[in-house]
Amino acid sequence: HHKHNYKTPIEVLENITVHSPKSTKELLSVISTLEDEILIRNEEATASTEEDENEYAPSMRTKSAKFPVRLLILDSIAAPARKDFGTESAPQRVMALFNI
Repeated sequence: HHKHNYKTPIEVLENITVHSPKSTKELLSVISTLEDEILIRNEEATASTEEDENEYAPSMRTKSAKFPVRLLILDSIAAPARKDFGTESAPQRVMALFNI
């Protein structure tokens, strides 16, 4: 028998972080802080795993399990630029996106 270490849907959803920047400036700010955020989340996951291994009754846990960051999705980095510069100013949008 092979034991699968699948996470419950609730555990997965509780470990998702979503950023929705409304402008190019906000997008650049989010991107500049992502590395630190990922490092902190991964440290918390490591500490959480070590604590869980030391518990006698893991099924009695009250706090959510923390998992390391395994996937990062950047969806539509063009949307904030489109919002900032409109659809008519393609050169400005392109320059903003190259800065990212």
